[in-house]
Amino acid sequence: MTWMFDKEFLERLDLGAYDAAAIAKRVGVPLDVAQKFFDPKRQYVVQSNLDYGWVAGKNGDGQPTLVFIGRPRLDAANDDPLNAISFDLTTGKLSTRSVSVDDEDGLDDAEYVLGMLEDEIGFEHLEQANVLAFKYPKLWHYAVVPLPFHLHDTVVGADEDDLDVARDWILEGSYVLHCGNAYFMSSTGEVESS
Repeated sequence: MTWMFDKEFLERLDLGAYDAAAIAKRVGVPLDVAQKFFDPKRQYVVQSNLDYGWVAGKNGDGQPTLVFIGRPRLDAANDDPLNAISFDLTTGKLSTRSVSVDDEDGLDDAEYVLGMLEDEIGFEHLEQANVLAFKYPKLWHYAVVPLPFHLHDTVVGADEDDLDVARDWILEGSYVLHCGNAYFMSSTGEVESS
């Protein structure tokens, strides 16, 4: 039940508090690499993955948008089954939108879901989007963060384990997409493991 660790981690995580210089020194990466990796304006490429429950594209205003599909498995049944987060890459602001559906059985049908999203929020499925790190304000288990909890503890000095793993993670530009589970993502937005 690692999601319990993810919940505690995400609740206390301050995405703007990483000290790139200290981390670069601690794990042995060049300062410019650490600065780019932890930059709050860093753009994460996310590719759609219907098997794991998300699609990527843009909303009716042309903003990069990530939509999570299905009722959050770790929350109450009264949450809507489609939850979108859109990003203004210039200002760093994000907006969220939940979408209810009449026929939840249709959530297994990609055409139904994409048609519903187009009608409701003007969503255009582009199969990928550049997004910013975020924690979904209402639903804690939707997030994009630079590190999993165990590597976070390593880079901030709370743990001595995994310095080599943390170094490789940063050098590769990996990140974590939380969608009811922690998906370890490549720099190109593909799921590598969970």
